[in-house]
Amino acid sequence: METKHALGIPVRSQEEDWWAWEPEKFGDYTVKSAYRKLSEANMAQTDLSPGVSNDESWNRLWKLNVPPKVKVFWWRVLHEFLPAKDILHHRHIEPTSFCDVC
Repeated sequence: METKHALGIPVRSQEEDWWAWEPEKFGDYTVKSAYRKLSEANMAQTDLSPGVSNDESWNRLWKLNVPPKVKVFWWRVLHEFLPAKDILHHRHIEPTSFCDVC
């Protein structure tokens, strides 16, 4: 009985299928709407206000009585953001992972 009912549904064969971007009214993709969608998803996931970090290492660094450039340097060290040979090797940029001196 369900098959008969499903077969009775008219199929629109005159129009071609087309891609539509759900966040926009007319289905057109824009970078602005993609950024907005990602921001909303990120905010829902972290449940924090913009600019607030839940990273404990950054919170510890922020409390140190050192110049800001030292704080940023150590944040980069902790997050493997410095272009050291080991990190560059891991990213397939440097052929060797060890120091030239070593």
